[in-house]
Amino acid sequence: MASPIEEARVKLSGIGTMQAIGVVAAIVGLGGFFFGVSSKAVEHPWQSYLYGFMVWTVLAFGCLSISLLIHMTRGKWGYTFIRVMEAGSKTVLLMAVLFIPILAFLKDIYPWANPDLVAASKTMQHRAALLNLQWFAIRSAVYFAVWIVLAFVLSKWSKDEDRTGDVNYLIKRTNLAAPGAVLLVLTVNFAVTDWVMSLEQHWYSTIFGLIFVAGGALMALALAATYLGMVWKREPFTSLLNPKNFHDIGNLLFTLVVFWAYLAFSQFLITWSGNLPEEIIYYANRKEGPWMPVGTGIILLHFFLPFLLLLSARLKRTPSMLLPVAIWIFLIRIAEVTWEVLPSFHRTGVQFSWVDAAAVIGIGGIWFAVFGQILRSTQLLPRYLQQPSEVAEHA
Repeated sequence: MASPIEEARVKLSGIGTMQAIGVVAAIVGLGGFFFGVSSKAVEHPWQSYLYGFMVWTVLAFGCLSISLLIHMTRGKWGYTFIRVMEAGSKTVLLMAVLFIPILAFLKDIYPWANPDLVAASKTMQHRAALLNLQWFAIRSAVYFAVWIVLAFVLSKWSKDEDRTGDVNYLIKRTNLAAPGAVLLVLTVNFAVTDWVMSLEQHWYSTIFGLIFVAGGALMALALAATYLGMVWKREPFTSLLNPKNFHDIGNLLFTLVVFWAYLAFSQFLITWSGNLPEEIIYYANRKEGPWMPVGTGIILLHFFLPFLLLLSARLKRTPSMLLPVAIWIFLIRIAEVTWEVLPSFHRTGVQFSWVDAAAVIGIGGIWFAVFGQILRSTQLLPRYLQQPSEVAEHA
């Protein structure tokens, strides 16, 4: 007879439903996007594609960051959802494939790929040695290569330990995860600089990439908390999970909310105190049109609301109360990425179009369809979760 751990995959039939919804969303969203491209509904449709790509790429490397943290600390708090984070981290391969259209339509997306704009700007001319198609593609390939290796090797060793019971795989995972976390932070920082910050012709910030690192980890942990909040009443999760597990996850959510806010405010404070024209343009653009109320909403709903709610120990220990907070954090993260990316396109007129929405829905549908397929093909709970060993204790 199969153990409760081995039966976990069968009991979570909702994965198939998630896949089906993902497929429908992908068809509808991408169908709408390509209709927008062919009908020229917006001036630069591939900017919308980049925006949708960034929303879900942030989630992909966020899952990898949480996976690295669990492997590095050997924390039991993360073993109940480690397979979810591993599945999410493996979608970096999908995002590498979805990055190809961005390379194909650079001139439609980035000002530094437009010769006329470069000729009119000395700053962009100085950056041309790095910001050109060849080096942009090489660096992007390096970023994806690092993420793919980390995601797939850690997942393989985790499953090898399940299969063989050899604790040497545990040591190997920890030894890889520690430097891997450093590599992840560095590569994400450079990737976001290339993919998002270079949308601005003159603005720069050394904190910008770290904001995406913290935001991606927060989004991924919100996904994990949502997952556990939906399955905790089912066996074997009911036997494995207790209020302390959810309290640990709630504490980490709280920590990441505060860390993200600290980085975002630090960037604003440094820019405000410097008061340099080439730096303040970033925030000046986000005070125009609808972006001012969106930014204000992010301050209130991305930081203050989760901060105040997650101060409650009772909320963090109660799955039914933590679940809606996790869902809210996940959704507000999409709004925050929107605020980071879309104003950098410097559009006139409508700032958020239906083509933007179609790109987010379409790429998100593909992400969840692939994510669900990976989950369906794996053991949802590691067998070493129930091992009464020192490594299974809280970090």
